[in-house]
Amino acid sequence: MRKYQINIDPEQVNEKPGKNDPVFAVISNRVARHRENLSMSKIIHEIGENGRAFTRALVKDGIRDKEHFEKQIFLVLDFDENPNYKKIKKRLKKYGIPFTFTYKSLRNSDENPKFRAVFVLDDWIREPALADVLNNLLLEMFNDEKVDGKELLADQNCKELARMFLGGKGIIEKHSCARVTVKDVVDGFHRYYKDKKRENYTKRLKTLAKSLGVEVINNRLGIFEEKYVDDSLKDRKMIRDGNNVMFSVEKQKKKKEGEEQTHIKKLPSVLPNITKDTLKEACPLFKEYSEEERKLGHMERYVLATNLRYIKGGKSWFFEHLQKNKKKWEYDWETYIKVHPPVKCSKGCPYADICGCTTIYSNLSSKIRKLSSLDAYLPLKGSQEQLKICLQEAVDAKNDNIYVIKAQTALGKTEAYCNLIQERPDKQFIIAVPTCKLQAEIVQRLKGKGIECTWTESVYENIKKLDLPDLEAMVKKLYDDGFGRFVVKQIREYKTKNYDKLTEYQRQNLNRLTGKKQELEQSRCIVTTHAYFQMMKLDTLDSYEIIIDEDFLVTLFKRNWSLSLEDVKTIITKRILSPRNTEKLKQILDMKDQETQKIAFVKPNKYELEKLYERTNEINGPLPLLLESSCVVMDRVHEEIMFCEKFELPPRKMIILSASVNEKLYEDISGGGERVRFRNVPEAKYKGHVIQYTAHTMSRKCIKTAGTEKVQQKIKEIAGDVPVISFKMIDTDLDIHFGKTEGFDNLKGKDIAIVGTPHNRPALYKLLGEALGYNTAGNITNHRVERNNYEFRIMTFADKSMRNLQLFLIETELEQAIGRARVLREDCTVYVFSNYPCKQAELNMEPYLNITAEEESEDEEEIKE
Repeated sequence: MRKYQINIDPEQVNEKPGKNDPVFAVISNRVARHRENLSMSKIIHEIGENGRAFTRALVKDGIRDKEHFEKQIFLVLDFDENPNYKKIKKRLKKYGIPFTFTYKSLRNSDENPKFRAVFVLDDWIREPALADVLNNLLLEMFNDEKVDGKELLADQNCKELARMFLGGKGIIEKHSCARVTVKDVVDGFHRYYKDKKRENYTKRLKTLAKSLGVEVINNRLGIFEEKYVDDSLKDRKMIRDGNNVMFSVEKQKKKKEGEEQTHIKKLPSVLPNITKDTLKEACPLFKEYSEEERKLGHMERYVLATNLRYIKGGKSWFFEHLQKNKKKWEYDWETYIKVHPPVKCSKGCPYADICGCTTIYSNLSSKIRKLSSLDAYLPLKGSQEQLKICLQEAVDAKNDNIYVIKAQTALGKTEAYCNLIQERPDKQFIIAVPTCKLQAEIVQRLKGKGIECTWTESVYENIKKLDLPDLEAMVKKLYDDGFGRFVVKQIREYKTKNYDKLTEYQRQNLNRLTGKKQELEQSRCIVTTHAYFQMMKLDTLDSYEIIIDEDFLVTLFKRNWSLSLEDVKTIITKRILSPRNTEKLKQILDMKDQETQKIAFVKPNKYELEKLYERTNEINGPLPLLLESSCVVMDRVHEEIMFCEKFELPPRKMIILSASVNEKLYEDISGGGERVRFRNVPEAKYKGHVIQYTAHTMSRKCIKTAGTEKVQQKIKEIAGDVPVISFKMIDTDLDIHFGKTEGFDNLKGKDIAIVGTPHNRPALYKLLGEALGYNTAGNITNHRVERNNYEFRIMTFADKSMRNLQLFLIETELEQAIGRARVLREDCTVYVFSNYPCKQAELNMEPYLNITAEEESEDEEEIKE
């Protein structure tokens, strides 16, 4: 039986000494001077049940410090902040890091649980630098994870190499043979970090690596088994330890003892013009402190102090309400706080999860900050080649996965898949595009390459071509109201009633539209629209590869409808529905504002739908669509309910190509992301320029307050007389506006202006969030966020999933609008007037409107267009 050397206390300790108890030093000396050779089962028993303290590393000469490190085989996590054992265990299992045993800490109780997890490496680590990195990586996997308190937060003070840990008073779980390798820890950390730090992952990883003294190689920490080290890397600085190699770099320099701290890098500047009332509104912790509602703990006061230090007047506000220890705090302020950056709210504020802000300072600072100035772009041909590789990989895959390929607007996605179709005569394809206009263009392009193709026809688009405005309006209303199955019947009646007034061309087309429905002709390529694709019977087309051009989720998210509360009451009063469905409507009317819920109406059969159709003169709005919906939200501000169906993707392999796709949304909509294969094609540098003016929110409220005409005039002064894409409320000569930006190519190579930040009302975000299974309880408030290599402030949700959904919808509209100019390939300029920072934009943060901060604030109740 293998035995392990361990520095362990020769005596048992049954109670944890007090914080400043000199007994700690006595125990530390005993542990550092005493070694034993013990079996793993004995080690587990002595530490976990007999309360014997130990060090995770062996130390030399009886001295417990970094300089006397000898070797290490144990890794330890200490959990004492309301830990959730099941969730911690689940995380370790998910990332492949098995523990050998867990034990209850000496101060563990049912009311205040505390425990430690001990991991045993498969071999000794003799290099202190590698041991230090492993200790830190394991701690980083349980750092600042605040879910229902601090239940996934390990003690971050346990970083020093020769750290001592007290024993415990009972084993929770043991797996005596469980061992973990260096590779297990590094690989598990990378998987965790990619999951939790998906935004700015590369930048965050490099920052962490620099603090640990590890080189980053191919977006991974440079720690490998030696047999996998490429010859091209062997001239770099490396540390060898057994079978492992670590490529090292100089650590970020820390302050030397006795050195003045005034050199600390990038201390923020003091914020002027922040009133006490503004601070109370922004920070509930300061509100409690200033109104003396309760006595704050030390760490709560420290969070406040280090943030108030960077707000003009903040120091006097802090000491004005300090109830005791003023001399101590005055000393600390001059010695530490004065040169300390703002401490994160997560370190001590009980409202951190509710507010969602990083620091009080960042929440009050309005400037946009670029997180990394190192922009890496491929040549255009390089990005195109990567796109081609991603497409070929997806087409060749033999599975039912969803291949989501993110590639810039104007990179050549359409040409890439058309070329691929031409090169692969062994394959059949379904192409789905967002608009009928784009559908016609794709058909012509494929035919020009000699590819046989058929296309689906939209009844409404065909009616629009016949110059029959009354019939067009009638058909549109039938579709909008959910009575699409009666369209053919109404066209026939219209044709009979107006036969003599119709031209021969109109008669022939109406005959074709109302004739016997033909089966979809199968050919090498079927071109359809997103809307028609949702109705297709794919089981009869199982040999086809499916390529969806542009983001399919955007189409799904637009499939939502509304009914006024007045109309809902009318439906109930007139007993238009069955008693069971009427009762459900009554329950919906009792919902609170912004409340969401799942719904399950009894869907009408053919007979019941006929009866509803006969009473259309009594109904305003899409009642049949409500009866087929799965989710509803109450919007009392606009006096209506909004509803939508559950979002579903076909159980087929699909390839989705778009500049706006969001990996997390596709993972969530597909039930966990097991089918999603996300490919991010590296960006190419724009040939043209995006110049963005960010000083004003440019929400609808902001534009209305400043005056629509004045805003248009100011835009013209800055950008010149250029085409403008904006809200419908801005009168332009274009047929393009927010909500309708896809598929237009008439602005290619032109200078254009994008005006506005396309917020939707919170009710829409909550409806979509309900359909995605998110927590929709929170409200939109002011937050400092990080996204797309920027840090900026915006009205958004604290919940990360809801925030991701909202910001995705905003940036999708802006990036699609920018893409109309084809700035990637054309030497033109796009002027953007919005406080939401866009990719590759040159930011100008100087005010250009005569408007106050209060007048321009984003309205939580933006009107949906």
